[in-house]
Amino acid sequence: MNCDINEYEIIKEQDKNFHNIVDESINNNLTTFERNNSDDIFEIEDFTNITQFEKITFDFEIILRKWNIYNKTVMNLNKTNLNQIKWIKKSEKFLFNKKNYLIKYYYPDIDTKCDSLSNSNDSNCPNILMNKFHNNVPSFINEYGIVEWIIICPESEKDAISNKNDFILLLSCIENCDINCSLPFIIQFNDTSKRLFYGFQKGKTFKYEYKSCYLKGNLKYSELLLDIKNVLSTNFKYDTIEACDILHTCEIEYAYTKIKKKSDKFTFSNLYNKNKFLSQLFETLNYKNELKESVNVIKEFKLLFQFDGKFNNEMEDCLEDETNLFSKYKNISKWLCFTEFNDINSQFLTNILQQLFNLLNNFTLFNTSIQNILLNVNEKIIKKNFAISLFLPSDIIVNSNESIDLLLKTVTAKEVKKIQSISKEIIQTIFDFAKNPPSKSNKNKYYDDEYIFINKTLKNSKSGPSYSIVELLSLTISIILYKEKNGIIFSCILWNEFLTRLQSYFENYKYIPSISKKKHPNFNHSTLQQYIEFLQCCIHSGKKWKKVDNHQMEYGRGVKSDLTLYHHPDEYIYIPILQGKIPQTEEMFLKEMENLVETNEEERHTSLLTFLASDMSAFKTANPKCCFEDFIRWHSPNDWIYNIDNKKYELSTRMAGINNLWKKTWDKSIPLSIYKQKKYFNENKEWKKIFEKIKNITFGEMLYLILPSTLKGIIQLLFDNFKNFSPEIKKFFRRLSINFCQYTFELNKEELYQKILNDFSYIEKYVEKNYILRIYFLNSFTNENDILYIDNLLMEMAEDKIITIESDKQNLVKNLIETTFFDQNNKFFFNKQIPKSKRYIFCFYNSRIYILYSKDRTRIYSKMPISYINIKN
Repeated sequence: MNCDINEYEIIKEQDKNFHNIVDESINNNLTTFERNNSDDIFEIEDFTNITQFEKITFDFEIILRKWNIYNKTVMNLNKTNLNQIKWIKKSEKFLFNKKNYLIKYYYPDIDTKCDSLSNSNDSNCPNILMNKFHNNVPSFINEYGIVEWIIICPESEKDAISNKNDFILLLSCIENCDINCSLPFIIQFNDTSKRLFYGFQKGKTFKYEYKSCYLKGNLKYSELLLDIKNVLSTNFKYDTIEACDILHTCEIEYAYTKIKKKSDKFTFSNLYNKNKFLSQLFETLNYKNELKESVNVIKEFKLLFQFDGKFNNEMEDCLEDETNLFSKYKNISKWLCFTEFNDINSQFLTNILQQLFNLLNNFTLFNTSIQNILLNVNEKIIKKNFAISLFLPSDIIVNSNESIDLLLKTVTAKEVKKIQSISKEIIQTIFDFAKNPPSKSNKNKYYDDEYIFINKTLKNSKSGPSYSIVELLSLTISIILYKEKNGIIFSCILWNEFLTRLQSYFENYKYIPSISKKKHPNFNHSTLQQYIEFLQCCIHSGKKWKKVDNHQMEYGRGVKSDLTLYHHPDEYIYIPILQGKIPQTEEMFLKEMENLVETNEEERHTSLLTFLASDMSAFKTANPKCCFEDFIRWHSPNDWIYNIDNKKYELSTRMAGINNLWKKTWDKSIPLSIYKQKKYFNENKEWKKIFEKIKNITFGEMLYLILPSTLKGIIQLLFDNFKNFSPEIKKFFRRLSINFCQYTFELNKEELYQKILNDFSYIEKYVEKNYILRIYFLNSFTNENDILYIDNLLMEMAEDKIITIESDKQNLVKNLIETTFFDQNNKFFFNKQIPKSKRYIFCFYNSRIYILYSKDRTRIYSKMPISYINIKN
């Protein structure tokens, strides 16, 4: 059997006129074969060995069944907005002629957009893709009007199929697969510059053929339309087809690129320039110049004119004449615009979080003690073992997730001394800034329900207050781990320097800045924040016991209360200075609860009465003429009740009992100020326990300690840009805040961290895009309504959306383009532009032709029903 492959030769021919190429390309089969008798396609003469045909056919069947494509029917969509649907690609390799080829399966993510699916028998389904253009979707959706397909292509473009027999063999293998699948199968062939395709699709009631061709030059619209009419007439065996019978969609694209200025480029400094701490930190670390390196975020601003529906004379006039662009397109076209961005790899904040995630998964590093790292560094400095690098060149770049041994081998004594010096300076900056945090600016005008919810959610997270010393330290360590070559060693030295500074504060009875002086650790805060709050309690206790004059030592008095003594109504009750409740972290509290469960009731009472006796002794000392009733009135006012019968106040029944433990304890207690009592909270002992615990943690434990505050601090940097968030981004941030809050209570949930990272990355990109769009476009407007419209337009463009421009706003967008973009001579004429590209879709019943004009070349893609097959014997 001889197969007709003349299309393959036709496509190579570049000198033929456009009409002939289109006509022959659409109507002549690239490869015609009998679908009902596939054995005739490729004859097997030797049945003793497995042929290449059999092997590839078998490989295809295995792959397709693995993808669950057996008996797969065509999927259709019942919604027009495909841009929001996620597309999944599966891919497998197979060997053909000793070269690697790929078979790929593209399909929409049903789980995320299941409401967009409909039955393939729905008659309205094809119309959604037949005559619509879609952006940010796989190319075949526009080119062939399909939503899922299987394609065979080379792994390397240089191995593209160019041999006719190879092409026929692959088609035959696909046709002979026993999978009963009605999806489109498409093969890529020819060289990289052309990237041509041929394919087929068949079901019980339909057959389609998919083709593409490439040619140089383009035609006027009237010539193009004539060719399309002839092509369709030939395919459908009609004598003639009128232009008005063809469903026609056209899109003309104009692209604009501004001559860049330095101020038109995004740098990370745009995010932190209002944050004085980060500005100071980056100056200390000498990051200023590096982080000010600009990134060209915007590639092009694009304006689209779309014409939909049946052909008419007015449309032909517009498409024929590209002059006077604005006035001609204004009434009959739909305007759209969007901004095409360059790939943004400068996500400084996202990269910090990603680096933390990578380090958390490095188990060897995770279990390495910080003190062991410091000990090794110090020993090598003393022994001068690495005045220069021991085993590797001094300029080697070592990633922070490499082994500790390698890091210790590559760091030099000079580098360590510099790190030690910078660490002291950084810790000083952290403490200074914590003493004088920035005042919160009034942002009431940006408040809405989403802002209030997100702000509240962030506060309810198990992290800590914004701009606290813990947050500043955590942010600093995280930045160093991401940016510094010796980030792990640097962070350990910085951690140690922080602990050294804390020790000096305790020894000198100086309060730690930004930490409450008298409050106990807040269980809603992170573990590290609670540790520092506990250490502050130790400092406060030391100050309270150290600075005591003789009068306080004797009487332990505070100020007078509003109560008078029961038996001496002319004298006021003094509030005694008490030892107070022993401060605890959540960790300590839970351990105490475990111990209480194991003790009996009598032991628990004894423990509680010990503190009560201390309070009673202090009260007696402060008020020598007091009685038990005075203590109850002050300490437990609910037990001092009014007796209606005798019209007098008296002790409650609970306190008036003969065997009341409070009364017994009162009788036994002696007047003694707390300064002469035994201390129930030994700040020196407790400080040492917590301090040693923090000091002797592993590197991984340090990461978990700083993680909640790092996350909150970085999220807050983006949240400061809330006023520029679009409604869609607010939804993303709402989800981010919820996941973050949940994660701070479950720090071992890796999948939750990944969700945070994904949302954060998307929002950071949005903030970068939004910032530069504002620089581009918001400088030319003074009218408040115009600014509001453009502002909303920029928010949507920052989300990579294609925005439809209402007819009453087209003049405004025209003005936006004219005032923003200019040529080399600073001249710009809106009505004298050359389109960057044109796209056409022609539909007639269930046939479809897609044409793309770009510069001096044209690509054509066709989907045609097959009503008959020609077999040449």
